[in-house]
Amino acid sequence: MLTTIFDLTTLYNHQLSQIYSIEAQASEALPRLTISASFFEVWRVVEGHAARAVKHKERTEAILRCHRASQTTHADQVAGELLHKAEIFLTSVGDPDLRDAALVASLRTIGHYKVAAYITAVAYAKALSFEIDRRILQALLAERQADCELESLEGETNHLALLVSTPAYL
Repeated sequence: MLTTIFDLTTLYNHQLSQIYSIEAQASEALPRLTISASFFEVWRVVEGHAARAVKHKERTEAILRCHRASQTTHADQVAGELLHKAEIFLTSVGDPDLRDAALVASLRTIGHYKVAAYITAVAYAKALSFEIDRRILQALLAERQADCELESLEGETNHLALLVSTPAYL
């Protein structure tokens, strides 16, 4: 359903609906992605992302209810496509270390997309003087600690992937 945007409040509610859609799709797809992880730390990070997605979806839904807005106004197709492509791509990576590296890269892409959506919602809430919303959304944004976990894992995982793909004589 296409919503006509006629003011900042409507745009804000549309942004919240987008976030809800992103988190709903992530909360469904991320548990399936945990199967792809072979390195325990990568599995742990994916599990954390999945748990945060459920929590963020619920918090976003509560904000939408407060504004009497629908969470179904915007079905985010980009998030769905990113998650779907990650699932398909990971099945084509045979080596477990390379698959972990690809999983980390996929999570990073999805994570940055989510962060951009939250930054936008925080800005709208601030402009509308929705201080309670802004604080909640800011807290959800701050919980992107998984990005830090991914950064600490990336070097190790990519190092493993590099070792696996490097010929033994080098």
